[in-house]
Amino acid sequence: NQDFNNERELRTRDSLLTLTRPMGEIFAGLSWISRVALTLPLSERSNKTDGLITAFRINPLFSLNASPLLSGLSVIYRPTFIKNFYQYESSLIGRSNFDYTINQQLTLFYAITQSVFLSLDNTYIKSWTYSGNTNDFYSFDQSLTVVLTKGLSGFVGHAIGGNALAVNGQETDIKVYDLDRSSYYLGVSYQF
Repeated sequence: NQDFNNERELRTRDSLLTLTRPMGEIFAGLSWISRVALTLPLSERSNKTDGLITAFRINPLFSLNASPLLSGLSVIYRPTFIKNFYQYESSLIGRSNFDYTINQQLTLFYAITQSVFLSLDNTYIKSWTYSGNTNDFYSFDQSLTVVLTKGLSGFVGHAIGGNALAVNGQETDIKVYDLDRSSYYLGVSYQF
């Protein structure tokens, strides 16, 4: 019988200073936004354990209205290029710090009807340590959202992700579904 009021430790996360500018349309239906950001290492892990000084990122967003191909279809592509600046090549606990990271995220959004939406979100991240070793990560997320009333919606989904390469570092370990690694979610959202 212990009182846990006010026992939760306050944790600060890293913050970003971001500059965003809409760039307009590249051609009919394809628009893009340019974004650059600088990381402020405020978390204890980044600041003290990893020794992060800052990180510079370029992450534009490309949005395609693909309705001429399939009514209700939108495609969003978000590449992110990150250059990290650390005090040391490895953290205080011996984990290698990443010099560069490239993150690619592709989202397909399809309005099946005025109130039913399908979203497929795919991410691939490749990071390089200062010594040239790589780390590859992937994730797939599929969700179906139903708008029940104005402000009220429900959703159901499936997600999977993990290391993109097998233990031997050569063979791929990307799976769209795996009984042991897949996770499922169900939720309700209310906005007022």
